[in-house]
Amino acid sequence: MSPADKQTHQSDLFVRWHNSVTDSFAQAITTLQDNKLEIWQRVHATRRCAKRARALLKLAPPQLHDASQKLRAQLRQIRKSIGPARDARVAYDLLAAKLSSHDKHKTTEPHKTREPQLLANLKRICEDTEAYAKAQIFPKAIVNLRALAKTASLWRSDELTSDVLVHQIRAGYKQAHKYIPRRSKALDLIQLHAFRSSLVDHYYQLDFLPCIDSKKIDKRKARLKELRTELGLYLDHHQLETLTKYHLAQHVPETLPDKGQSQSKVESRLIKDARESFHLSPDDMMTSLRV
Repeated sequence: MSPADKQTHQSDLFVRWHNSVTDSFAQAITTLQDNKLEIWQRVHATRRCAKRARALLKLAPPQLHDASQKLRAQLRQIRKSIGPARDARVAYDLLAAKLSSHDKHKTTEPHKTREPQLLANLKRICEDTEAYAKAQIFPKAIVNLRALAKTASLWRSDELTSDVLVHQIRAGYKQAHKYIPRRSKALDLIQLHAFRSSLVDHYYQLDFLPCIDSKKIDKRKARLKELRTELGLYLDHHQLETLTKYHLAQHVPETLPDKGQSQSKVESRLIKDARESFHLSPDDMMTSLRV
């Protein structure tokens, strides 16, 4: 490759990466402004956009390392600001689904089952947090996202090389490998959160791995997406279990549905899937996905 061709290639890589970052910000803003969507849908989609932007910002060329790190920190604050609305909705939906399933298997007048106080409390919290998010959090988040988008739009560079991308994607994979959940008496939930976060970064970064086989990438991303969902459900169910225990300690005991599938079986499957998805070394993983 001639020096001129090399420079053009580096510039093209930067433009592609830069457009992906700014598009993530634009999608988040558009989503928050879309009144046709339910509040919980806007929260969910915005968090997805923010996570994609976070993952891609970690691929920034060296001269933008500090700037991208600053934007990631600001993105984290935006995600945290809409987190309560997300958590309340997930807890309410999970408990409602559990109760619905529980009632279907009852043989005596399920329609007379009293709605547990916890579900009523979660419904109220859900409504309050979503109303507050729409009135107070969304407008501030939009302003902050526009500021981030403007900052990123001013970035100029032609030094995003394939070597930089490979190095950063390799580092992201190593991070996920570091946090792979392991069998113990109880899963470390902090470590599990860290693993899922690293997995999400790896999922989005795979699109920038040079010389890839698209079919292999699609297959790996499908598997990672499934694992990401299963891990999220496990963590959400654990949070609901904690809320339930706290609630029952504060009120007259109620009959709430059990956890269903054995936690030990769920944990064993998650650990197995996680280890299988990240058992290769970083170099072997990359080699396995290339043409």
